[in-house]
Amino acid sequence: MNSSKGKAMPPFRIWLGEVKNPRFRQYFDSKRPQLLLGSARDDPLERMEKLTNGSLGTSEFAQTHGIKPRMDLLESAPQEIGALGSYRKKDDASEVRAKVRDHLLALGYVLDPAGGNEVYTIYIINLVDDPGTGLGPRKWVYVGETSKTAEERLAEHKAGVKNNRAARDYGRDLNYGLMSDIPKVRFKQDSLWLEAHTGEVLRESGYEVEGAH
Repeated sequence: MNSSKGKAMPPFRIWLGEVKNPRFRQYFDSKRPQLLLGSARDDPLERMEKLTNGSLGTSEFAQTHGIKPRMDLLESAPQEIGALGSYRKKDDASEVRAKVRDHLLALGYVLDPAGGNEVYTIYIINLVDDPGTGLGPRKWVYVGETSKTAEERLAEHKAGVKNNRAARDYGRDLNYGLMSDIPKVRFKQDSLWLEAHTGEVLRESGYEVEGAH
């Protein structure tokens, strides 16, 4: 007889940790810890240990850089958020996780709800005027950031999907030369900072820049 038959599954709980590796590069705010947020049926501390030691095999980032528990930040969150609660339904845990995310972002923390497994890329598209405009050659580019490949985003712009008008109408190809020294990052806030910074650097170098918000 199977003794596990009818046994209730453990509830979902929220876990929160920070990147343990002190040499992990930060861009948006080097004075703030870079936080990783998730939910699972494990005890939060056990979950972070499993992610770090590779026993789950689901987070190369955690295995490489380690996770230091920061449950203290959940303990100090407003009680009505329910950050320390237990939830039978995954959707309920996801809803609470979103509230925790918004709370911590509002406090200025750098946070990734994907466990550091999302990779963000800064891409630069060469923009070319229609020859009929008579404007001549221009150092004109569009700068964006994405968790997709640069090639996928260029194709989306040209197809009118989540597009910038200049990139859609005048985008020719990717400027791999300008992109070559820009690092890929794991946090959305770092990616947005790099996007804006790249735009500033290019403008200072004489480029006309679209995007780079």
